[in-house]
Amino acid sequence: MSAVTPLGPNRPARVLIVDDERYNRRLLEAMLAPTGYQVQMAAGGREALALIADECPDLILLDVMMPDMNGYQVAAELKKGPLTRNIPIILVTALDDREARIQGLTAGAEDFLTKPVDRAELSVRVRNLLRLKAYGDYFDQQARELEATVEARTAELQTAVDALHAANERTRYTLEIAKVGIWDCNYQTGRTQWTPVLEAQYGLAPGAFEGTLEAAIARVHPDDRVAVLTTLEDGARSGEDFSVHNRSILPDGTVRWLHNIGRFQLQSDGTPGQGVGISQDVTEERLREAQHLQASKMEAVGQLAAGVAHDFNNLLTVIKGFTELVVARAEAGIQDATGKDARDLDEVTKAAASASDLTRQLLAFSRPQVLDTTPLDINALVTDMARMLTRLIGSRIEVSLTLAPGLARVQADRSQLEQVVMNLVVNARDAMPDGGRIMITTADVESKRLPFHAAPESSGSFVLMSVTDTGTGMTEETQRRLFEPFYTTKAPGKGTGLGLSTTYGIVTQTKGHIRVVSELGRGTTFTVYLPCATAAALQTA
Repeated sequence: MSAVTPLGPNRPARVLIVDDERYNRRLLEAMLAPTGYQVQMAAGGREALALIADECPDLILLDVMMPDMNGYQVAAELKKGPLTRNIPIILVTALDDREARIQGLTAGAEDFLTKPVDRAELSVRVRNLLRLKAYGDYFDQQARELEATVEARTAELQTAVDALHAANERTRYTLEIAKVGIWDCNYQTGRTQWTPVLEAQYGLAPGAFEGTLEAAIARVHPDDRVAVLTTLEDGARSGEDFSVHNRSILPDGTVRWLHNIGRFQLQSDGTPGQGVGISQDVTEERLREAQHLQASKMEAVGQLAAGVAHDFNNLLTVIKGFTELVVARAEAGIQDATGKDARDLDEVTKAAASASDLTRQLLAFSRPQVLDTTPLDINALVTDMARMLTRLIGSRIEVSLTLAPGLARVQADRSQLEQVVMNLVVNARDAMPDGGRIMITTADVESKRLPFHAAPESSGSFVLMSVTDTGTGMTEETQRRLFEPFYTTKAPGKGTGLGLSTTYGIVTQTKGHIRVVSELGRGTTFTVYLPCATAAALQTA
């Protein structure tokens, strides 16, 4: 028979034989010799317990009737210890009655052998119990490893839970400090929850919110409810982020401005489900914006006043100076044989006309003008203005024209379009204090080739007119503010800041578009796109 090694191939099973009779011990040892087990022997119960304390056997053959400590007592003692309770015990006894067996099983024995012992029966019972113990040891080991794994995972999960709790606390604290309220809402049931911060934004005590979507809408300022509800419904249908501003009225009548951002998750059938979002009190921000806007308005008014005062002062100086010359000659009785009075009065007339143009520019900015539109040939308009523009910008700046032949006509007010050309050329001149070159270009262009998206009502054919200079160029910040009323980069008193904003207004009123491309040190290009005149307009022209 091959050796039984339930605990591994490197060690045979250890069997402890306990019997006060030496003959019986030797007999059992001889019977087990062919199996290859490692056999130990003890002459009594106490000796057996001492051996077991040093090294646990894999199985015990235990005599019942012993003088110092009987087999029942030894078995009971072993079953109490955590390291020895799983050692299988076979009671070997001459007693073969039912009461003895029950007593042995009660003490913890797994099996019985009746003296005289049959060798074959002994071998089978020992082998079976050792096999069962091997299985038990294996599953005990697996259980211990599983228990250790569970404990480790539990510790990891607890660490993660603690970290999540700490993160939630930090988030809650941060949101409270930032005065950000949180809401969540089940769109199907209408059940809605608010955090205490959000309740405070509507003047409610913690826990006082009624908990429904209907109640949430009812808390919104009456004038804002439709906008808020519409935004919520649109966001719920799309499942996309939404944002809306609304007011709340506190119990003392104070009105606060709130900014809400949220999203609803769409369910598998496409219907809105759970939504979550935040609400932030932006009242102070809106007040600061209003104060900044007011300050900007006052600054703009100051810039306008300085620019207008400068321009009108120059014009009045001309008028006053030439008028005084004419009056002085008249009082002195000097006859105007050379026409000097006429020339001086002509200068007065020009100055008055300039003053009228400045007033007209202010009016053009302040409100839309009634345009006298007719089909215009921009090529002809630019050509007619060329000599005047050359005198306006001086001899240090060269003007070149690149005009597309057969250019389509545009529906525009001639005087207003002249003002656009004049403003763009003057702006180019001021960007080249040391001289340079101005290039005016025209061309036909289809709306699908425009560098921007044209509105449906203005789609079709356009005429392009660009004014390019080789001047100093502009920063991105200047380009962003270029068409703002009263904005100017010129020195105080050197301009009203209305030229380009007026240009923008005229182009827009003509249903056109204007774009600017500029780079510091490389010049600037203003491009005006004007819709072509309709066939009906051309027929009635």
